[in-house]
Amino acid sequence: MSELLAGLVEGFIVVIELLFHGLVLFISGAATIVAWPFSKGFRDRKREQWRENKVRKFGELSIGAISLVGLAAFAVWISLPERKNKSQDETRAQIGKARSGEDLRFSLQLTNAGAPITGVTIAIKQGGLQKILETRSLTTLSRQLQENVVVIRQTNAQGKESSKPHLPAAKAQPPADP
Repeated sequence: MSELLAGLVEGFIVVIELLFHGLVLFISGAATIVAWPFSKGFRDRKREQWRENKVRKFGELSIGAISLVGLAAFAVWISLPERKNKSQDETRAQIGKARSGEDLRFSLQLTNAGAPITGVTIAIKQGGLQKILETRSLTTLSRQLQENVVVIRQTNAQGKESSKPHLPAAKAQPPADP
């Protein structure tokens, strides 16, 4: 137990060190881009360093540009007003108790201020889940989904519930002869 705790503490320290080094790199990169146009001494010192190592020049400039873009994006994000949802829309999902002849029943409902607006219930027929999971081709999967999945859409626009199953269209049968 003590070894586990020591490992967790050591991992936590490594993460803190990485975050600190990243923060220092971020700040130094931003300082490089900002100080370049304003300080002649800084410019001369950096030119001397970069003359020896061209890769370092592009690395520092890239990190600096990314740092400034990140800081600007963060500043814009902080300055934006808090978004308030006036309609109080809410989405709820639940796995309901399967009825007889079903493996699974899943419901997704969108509500506005507590009153349901629209919803979808997906029911998988008994044994259908296993058939769907065992398919190996897309055509077989399509057929298994059509045979074993029932989707029921519920709409409640004026406070009335209506449910209409959305099933694949049945093939047209010729009229029976009397």
